[in-house]
Amino acid sequence: MKNIIQVLVLLGMMMSCTPKENNENVRAELMKFHDQLMMDNEAIIGNQMKLDTLLKDLKGLKVKYPAIDTVKEKANINEMLKRLTQVEDKMNDWMHNFNADFKDPSPEATLQYFKAEREKIAAIANAYQQEINSSNAYLNQKK
Repeated sequence: MKNIIQVLVLLGMMMSCTPKENNENVRAELMKFHDQLMMDNEAIIGNQMKLDTLLKDLKGLKVKYPAIDTVKEKANINEMLKRLTQVEDKMNDWMHNFNADFKDPSPEATLQYFKAEREKIAAIANAYQQEINSSNAYLNQKK
């Protein structure tokens, strides 16, 4: 019995320490994703530029790596550029559609809006990281 009471007290303390999900907390978390993506966007643009340079100098790539199939490399580079552009476009679309000042008369509706936007931006952040990691790995091979 004493153990049950201790567990219940501990659970009560843990729940009281957990911040409640409210509009401001969810919006702040969402904006952290946004800010990180803005920094990651520099990596996206940098990798696009590097890939573009490789694409324009496939002959130089062939000199450096004689066994390389330039037709295949051109297709790979174009595919990476396409994916980087798509993920960047998703971020731009999200930013254009996001209403940072959204406020519904119902606090619950406002919370649901920010939660939905947080999920969208989190998915974009995940896609950003995947494309940055993928293009970085390719570019590191071609140094």
